[in-house]
Amino acid sequence: MNALANSQLEELDKFISNVRGAKPVTFARYTGQEDAETRRRISENPPDILLTNFMMLEQQSTAITYTHNGRPYVTIASGRGGTLASRYTGDKVPTGGSFWTFALMPD
Repeated sequence: MNALANSQLEELDKFISNVRGAKPVTFARYTGQEDAETRRRISENPPDILLTNFMMLEQQSTAITYTHNGRPYVTIASGRGGTLASRYTGDKVPTGGSFWTFALMPD
């Protein structure tokens, strides 16, 4: 279940290690393997890229909101992927899923 997130983390580490100067993006893994301190740090200072799995999304079952460079964003999961999603959508939503990130409009 965590193989993809772990693999992506390794690849991002390789990419970032070759970048000189300031790092262009921040990233973290949040799959349930992390200790309490790491979870707290991610919550207080969300990365640009959050690598996770379907179980963590299902447990949270809320949209992820964050601010980057002063602009608010929201990320949501769509599609049917887990038992919770199947219970509420039945056959109305295709299986599989997608993640959508939206920049929120200023007031």
